[in-house]
Amino acid sequence: MKTNKKLSSFIGGIVITFVIALFVPTPAQATWNNYTSGTSTTQKQCDVYKSRAKIYLNAYYKCYNYQYYRTYVYYMKKYKDCQSTIAAKMDCSKYKNLSDRYLAAYNRCGYYCYYRYHKYYLNLYKKCEASLIKTGKVCGVVYEDINNNAQQDDNEIGAANIKVKIIDANGDEHTAVTDNSGKYCQEKVLEGSASITVDETTLPTDAELTAGENPNDIDVVANKNNDAGTDGYTLPIPTGTGCGYVLIDGKGQEGITVVLLDSEDITHSEVTNAEGKYCFEDIPQGDAEVDVDDTTLPDNAELTAGIDPNVDITIVPNIENDTGTVEYTLPIPVGTACGTILVNDEGEANVTINVLDSAGNASSVITDDEGKYCARNLPLGETVFTVDVSTLPSGVEQVTGEDPSTIVMEEKDDNDAGLDAYIEQVECPTGFEILKMEIWTAGKNTSDNLQTVLDIEIPKYADSITFVKVQTGDRNDHNQPHEQFKIISVDANDDLIDETGYTKDINNVTHEDQFSNLGKLAINNNTDKMLLVHRADPIYGDDLSYYNSVTFKSLCYQIQFIYP
Repeated sequence: MKTNKKLSSFIGGIVITFVIALFVPTPAQATWNNYTSGTSTTQKQCDVYKSRAKIYLNAYYKCYNYQYYRTYVYYMKKYKDCQSTIAAKMDCSKYKNLSDRYLAAYNRCGYYCYYRYHKYYLNLYKKCEASLIKTGKVCGVVYEDINNNAQQDDNEIGAANIKVKIIDANGDEHTAVTDNSGKYCQEKVLEGSASITVDETTLPTDAELTAGENPNDIDVVANKNNDAGTDGYTLPIPTGTGCGYVLIDGKGQEGITVVLLDSEDITHSEVTNAEGKYCFEDIPQGDAEVDVDDTTLPDNAELTAGIDPNVDITIVPNIENDTGTVEYTLPIPVGTACGTILVNDEGEANVTINVLDSAGNASSVITDDEGKYCARNLPLGETVFTVDVSTLPSGVEQVTGEDPSTIVMEEKDDNDAGLDAYIEQVECPTGFEILKMEIWTAGKNTSDNLQTVLDIEIPKYADSITFVKVQTGDRNDHNQPHEQFKIISVDANDDLIDETGYTKDINNVTHEDQFSNLGKLAINNNTDKMLLVHRADPIYGDDLSYYNSVTFKSLCYQIQFIYP
């Protein structure tokens, strides 16, 4: 049994030695493989660097131009780096060959020890290859371009949690994520051309690129921090709607232009619809100003409600914001009416006239020292004027005009409210009757109203008539003599029967009415009429050729009788 164990152990050792000799390369073989792999394209490139270095060195020796020497040094360095790379790659190939051979041995006999050698050399190979790869660091920034000026300002912070894809020269993809400052960095990116792409699906919705390029291609330099650039994005500003109304006299006014200045200092313009409503859509959130274009309003429209311009508006996103209601009033067409109040042919001051306009509004005006009054700003249409008789002198009677009176107001300043004339009522003595007649005469011998028939019936058996308190006056202040009347009685042939004396002359300074007692005038059965005769009358008067106008107003009379 012992002899058999020793024999088995000896035979196993021979087998292992044979396998190792068969599959594991000798140092000489490993060295040969290293050198044979060096005859690659890389070695040819190294020879090019060496040849160029030699050319520039010879050129330097000929003219000692320092630029040639610097170029010589540059290519010698490239040559040495290239040779180092070849040597390193030869060493890596050695590990790869050993790993492959041990794996083949394991697959043939299943001896686990070979597999462990395979893994060992494979790991060395990977580490060796990794040490030969030249990589650099790639960094960039993604930020929010708030003011859309294509550059990152001090107040514009970076955008966090944005994914950035980096595809290196071998086509391998790396993913970096921005930090709170918007910066991202990716280590060990293979040198050479690389494509940088911001994953816009990780940006806020509708973000728009304003700075940088996406994707962006860069050349990665080994062992350096490579700048991938700065990408700025503008985020859409939340917007809302602003609506309001323009009213005129309480009703919506169509066609009025309204202007809005938004928080971005952009001006918008809208026109009101038939209801007077306007709406501004897609207005950025924030402060806004609304202004009605006055040139589109009717002439003379006056703001009576609301604020224009309204600078105190805040647009809240995603809702309809109330920008206010402004109301204007158009001036109502109006007119002015003037009139006069006379008492005893003189303007009467401080008389109140009540006015009721076409809109039903009541007002009042007061006469001035000349008895004139004017009611202003009255709406057009029928207007009623009523004299407040309590403000007139007591005992007067209206002889001209109507009270109340109605006129149609027009849009002008000279509507005529008329003349209202009053005279004081004369109190006649007991037994006398009063006769009122407003008779104005021009007072010249050529005038046609120098004779006026008195409206007094002459009864049968009348013998005489007595006249007292004969009231006369003058409308002007001309200093004229002989402003007088007398009364005569005539027969059917206009022959004079009897006459009185003349009334008192008018005082042209005080303008006071004169009252004269003319006494008795004879009348009989032959009397046809009694005449009021102006002194200028050429027939019964003094045939005066100059003006001396005078007005007869009233008298008191009493008839005496003689019975058979």
